Amino acid sequence: MSRLALAHDGSMDRSAGRAGALERNILWTLSHFSYKVCAMGRSTRPVFPRAQAKLTALGERLRDARLRRRVSQEAMAARVGIARGTLRRLEQGDPAVNLSTLVRVLAVLGLDADLERIVGDDAIGRRLQDLELTQRPHPRKRGAV
Repeated sequence: MSRLALAHDGSMDRSAGRAGALERNILWTLSHFSYKVCAMGRSTRPVFPRAQAKLTALGERLRDARLRRRVSQEAMAARVGIARGTLRRLEQGDPAVNLSTLVRVLAVLGLDADLERIVGDDAIGRRLQDLELTQRPHPRKRGAV
């Protein structure tokens, strides 16, 4: 009885020796495993607890705004062009939801003008910039041209 070996392309190879069959099986297993790993969803980095609390609060405010307008999740998702599950995740504060999804949701709710206020007044950044402007330049070394 001849040994059957699984070739790299998935076909059965009767002529392969024992070493060749083992090598092809290993290659097939590795390629199948790497496909499975690549097919998995992107993992997101952990979010700091304070930031997660802000995301959750933002999601709740988005949900409240949607409900005040008496729009169902299905209708909202259809208007935004996303799956209902994605909208649900956004309203729960999931950090993996795309930023463009948030912008589209705000636009559908009529709240996209609020985006201008997010980093509109950067007081700390302006103070740091002013400090750099008020510093005296370093004196030139003598003899330098």
